[in-house]
Amino acid sequence: MSDGRRLALAVSQEQGRPASSHDDARAHASKVAAAQADPITAAQLLLELGDAGAAEAVLVSAFDRIEGSDYPRLVPLAEALQTRNFALGATACYRALLLAILARAYARAYGHAASYLRKLRQLAAQLPPQHSLASHEAFEAGLRASHPRKTAFWSTGSRQVDRAAPWPSPVRGGTPPGLKHPPRGEAWRPAGTATTAHPGKV
Repeated sequence: MSDGRRLALAVSQEQGRPASSHDDARAHASKVAAAQADPITAAQLLLELGDAGAAEAVLVSAFDRIEGSDYPRLVPLAEALQTRNFALGATACYRALLLAILARAYARAYGHAASYLRKLRQLAAQLPPQHSLASHEAFEAGLRASHPRKTAFWSTGSRQVDRAAPWPSPVRGGTPPGLKHPPRGEAWRPAGTATTAHPGKV
């Protein structure tokens, strides 16, 4: 049973209502989700109950509070939103994952970080014209400004774009992020950098 379904059933039981009613559970779970401090938990709950739009809205509005190192939960959430064509929610997830890896300067995970950047470049064309996140161009410019010396990451990202071939899906086990990521990339320094206020959200 997923975290979302478990929480929905718990809310229904606590309030003395039948847990078998999907609509009732969804209504109560939506209220619980709105009060969740963790946007990943809230989005999981809403997605489980069939409200991908609300899950996306939570992730976008609370982007600064997404724990990007929560790899086991965040990667499946991003994939589920992308599959349902909620590109903005998936973008928030992939940005958080990428920023967390670069913030840790964990070189063995740079191959996965480059894979997330490639996904973000693909999703950029699917984003709505108006939204509260920074544009992809501003986001990537912010990465180059904040992490110009992470040459192994930029080298790997450049090769992935050139080959236009997806990497295998990352490991989904319970191991903390980065511990099983294989090393990839050789040194390369970008020609220039740009500035932006915040790489994830305006």
